[in-house]
Amino acid sequence: MVNSAFSRELVEQTLEKLVAAKLVVTNQSEIWLSEGENLANISSAEKALAVASFAQAWLCQETIDVAHEALIRNWSLLRGWLDENREVLRRQRRIEQVAQEWNNVGQPKGVEYLLRGGRLIDAEDFLSHYSDDLSALAQRYITVSQEESYRARKELRSLQIAVPSVLLVALLVTFNQYRTAVQTQAEKDYQLQVSTSRERAAIAQSILQEPDGDPMAALLISRLAAEQGGQTFEAQSSLRAALQDLRLQLELHGHQAAVHQVEFSPDQNYLATASADGTVRLWAVNSHTIQTDNLQPLKILSWTDSSPDAAATK
Repeated sequence: MVNSAFSRELVEQTLEKLVAAKLVVTNQSEIWLSEGENLANISSAEKALAVASFAQAWLCQETIDVAHEALIRNWSLLRGWLDENREVLRRQRRIEQVAQEWNNVGQPKGVEYLLRGGRLIDAEDFLSHYSDDLSALAQRYITVSQEESYRARKELRSLQIAVPSVLLVALLVTFNQYRTAVQTQAEKDYQLQVSTSRERAAIAQSILQEPDGDPMAALLISRLAAEQGGQTFEAQSSLRAALQDLRLQLELHGHQAAVHQVEFSPDQNYLATASADGTVRLWAVNSHTIQTDNLQPLKILSWTDSSPDAAATK
């Protein structure tokens, strides 16, 4: 019954007057009431204090009771207070009950023992308006629930920030790994091409070094090595060696200017040459020239099939 609004001395004095007037009974008093006379002897301030005292006594299970219904019937302030504050009293009793249960199990901080959600919001609202009506235990219970709720929300916010960050980092790591793998594979492919080109160039060189080696076969292998092997030094060297061994520059007479392109037919039996003099000449590899066409200079040669008539310009 004692709070910041009513001191212990004032509460005790008021209760003594009420008991003396036999308007209320305690476990030491007898039930008796004079319906009008005793109420008239109680001041308005004492009546207000009595209202608060009754509420506190009811919630704290004190053995103080209204002696007769006439007290409620003739005391309009008490009657109005009881009508307006029944819900407040129920809320207070509910908070006090769960706080006591929490205290009985050792005041743990697990979320299953604390107020959460709507129950915590209701308790916070009650504390902000009726803090004097709550025991120290109930107030501590609400405070601990608030602290744990704040900590849980903070952890959730941190998690909401951390998860996208972790996913972004994982995505970047995956992308870098993929890019590295692609670059590594490209490097492997290039090294394979270089290695293949060098192997073919070595084969062409070995053919040229044999006494009965076929220079034309060496030329074709060298050309393949140069076209598909990244123009390695070995491929270019074997190609020059094969050309020199065949001495094609001495055998292909007829152009009046530099030859800019040489193209073999798909079956390798014919050779087309394009010169800066504006002519394209077709050569039988093992015999002689079979056709000459006057064309514009620097055209690009191509073959549609292996026949001599298939040589054309793009």
